Amino acid sequence: MFAKPFIGQLGRGHVDGVYTMAKDPEDMTRFASGSGDGVVKVWDVTTRDEVWQTKAHENIVKGTCWSHDGKLLTCGGVDRTVALHDPYNTPSESKPLTTYPGRNAFTSLSHHRHEPTFAASHSAGISIYDITRTTPSSTLTWPTSVDTITSTSFSQVETSLLCSSATDRALLLHDLRTPSTPIARTVLSLATNAIAWSPMEAFNLAAANEDHNIYLFDVRNFSRFFNASPYSNACLCLALFTPLLSEAFARHNLTFPSSDPERSGVKSARQRQALEYGEALKKRLKFRTSKR
Repeated sequence: MFAKPFIGQLGRGHVDGVYTMAKDPEDMTRFASGSGDGVVKVWDVTTRDEVWQTKAHENIVKGTCWSHDGKLLTCGGVDRTVALHDPYNTPSESKPLTTYPGRNAFTSLSHHRHEPTFAASHSAGISIYDITRTTPSSTLTWPTSVDTITSTSFSQVETSLLCSSATDRALLLHDLRTPSTPIARTVLSLATNAIAWSPMEAFNLAAANEDHNIYLFDVRNFSRFFNASPYSNACLCLALFTPLLSEAFARHNLTFPSSDPERSGVKSARQRQALEYGEALKKRLKFRTSKR
């Protein structure tokens, strides 16, 4: 919120912290956000107003994603459910159209670009659901992995590909055409919190990591990343591609260099003292120059 350039605030925000966001792929002016108290809100970016909201889950909303027909999927970690909502055709506080129960706490969601299919990650792997059925049609797992899958994402170009990250710092690549055998696995120095596929380059994806970097991978050579971009002074929890640029949101605040200590987040006493000394020195030099 204190990042520069700060454009504006959306409505009155959430009462609790925001843990997930998803943009509508069919309407770039709308996006959804989920908070720690289980509330999901849909926003209009052009007016910066809230257009729909509901109490979707008992506790933290761990994942949100949109279907191609304007439906909104949300998942909760505590209640172990995925809920299907229709924000554009139902009033606020409406009950979900469908609920998909699970055996484990869900951690993230991703919807297939064309088919009525979505993936929900959890501690036992990734469950693939047909949106018309409340039980998963298949479950993707790594044969030797026992760690929780923290995020998952369908490729929006090569739509049969699915990438996921786990608490053991691994990135896993799956192909729905061969669900029993994952394609590849690579390990980073710290855990990855979010994955975003490039909408323009079918084989490239970005991984938002705990070490403050976004790593770019080419799935044709998945053993190592081909670029790393430092974006923040805190671990990254979300990465989104737009047609022109990628955006990264830090867990606390995404900060940029600034001479104003009040708008640059929390600073140590030494940093504040150095900034104040620099400002005083500039004013002194400016005063001397004006006298001459």
